[in-house]
Order: sequence, then C-alpha cells, then structure tokens
Amino acid sequence: QLSLVIETKGKINISKFLGDYWRPLLALAFSLAVILHLARKRVVLVLISRSIENLEKEEAAIHELIKELQEKHYSKKSIGTAEYHKLMYNYEKRLKELSQLVSRLRTRRVGIVTISNEIKSLKDEEKRVADSIRKLQELYFNRQSIPRKAYLNRMEEFGFRRIEIEKSVLFLEAKLAKNEKLEDYRLKSKPKKESSRAPDRKELIVDTLKRKYELA
Repeated sequence: QLSLVIETKGKINISKFLGDYWRPLLALAFSLAVILHLARKRVVLVLISRSIENLEKEEAAIHELIKELQEKHYSKKSIGTAEYHKLMYNYEKRLKELSQLVSRLRTRRVGIVTISNEIKSLKDEEKRVADSIRKLQELYFNRQSIPRKAYLNRMEEFGFRRIEIEKSVLFLEAKLAKNEKLEDYRLKSKPKKESSRAPDRKELIVDTLKRKYELA
C-alpha cells in the first residue's frame, strides 16, 4: 500500500508540475529545437567548407604531380611517351572530377547560408580561380614548362568554372534584389497609424466654448 501511495503521489506531482509549468517547458523545448537546428546548419557548413578546401588541396597536389611528370618526360627523359600520356590522362580526369565535386558542394551550400554570404564565398572562389589562371599562363608563356594541349585543357576547365561561378553570382544577386524589393513593398504597403496627439489647452478651451454657445 505504501509503494502504491508513493507511485500515485509521484504521478500526481508530475502531472501537477506539467500543468503548472507547461508554458516554460514549451518555450524551453522550442529554444532547444532552434539551437539544434542552427548547430546542425553550422556543422554542415563547416563540413562543406572543409571538403572544398581538401578538394582544392588535392587539385594543387595534382598540378604539382603534373609538373614533376612533365619534367621527367621532357627534361630528364626518364619516362616514356606511353606512360606519360597514361598518367596525364588520369590526372586530367581526376581534375575534372574535383571540379564537379566542388560545384556540387557549392550548390548545396547555397541552400544553407544567406544569399549575401554565398555571393561573397563565390567571389572569393572566383579570385582563387583567377590566380590559378595567372599561374598557368606564367608556366606556359614565360617558363614554357607545360605543353600546349595541357595548357588548353586547363584553361578550358578554368573557363567552365568561372562561367559556373558567374552564373551562380548573377542568379543570387537577382534573387537578393527581388527579396529587397519585396521587403520595400511590404514596408510601403503597411497602413500608417493615425497620430494620437493629445489636444493642447487652447484647443480644449475652443471646443468648450463652441459647445457652450451651441447649447445656448
């Protein structure tokens, strides 16, 4: 019987607690849900950024391997033509795969971050591509350390990446401008509140006199 009383009292206490504090508990649950949602978005953004950085590092490493391969083939003559073209094909294939992966990650990031932040990220990426193009042109025109075919292939790849970035920037800028126009329209379409200015003493006296003579 004692255990039954304790269990019954416990149930009654819990019910009373929930009944008395359901509003704070509901607010707490909502706050926790918002915090978890924001934390999840932050984690996803960090993972995407790190993935893009790792892909760019791999891309830079492949370029270094390409330079070493070209030096071995053209300068040292330590690699035959067949092996050289085989390795170059694998390197160029992997570079194209990396470019596609970066594009997918960038598209995924658009749905998470704010439009203005994504535009900034895309413009930063465009600067990195422009730097890579300048380095490639330096290798081809000044140092003459890469063949024409490899240079044209890399320039074509960089060109595609720049076009993708420019298209994404233009699309997001148009979307941002549309959102700003909608916000301006909402602000302008709000009904203006009538001023609730209290009448001063002079107005009260005039109204009192008017009512007095009308009654007379």
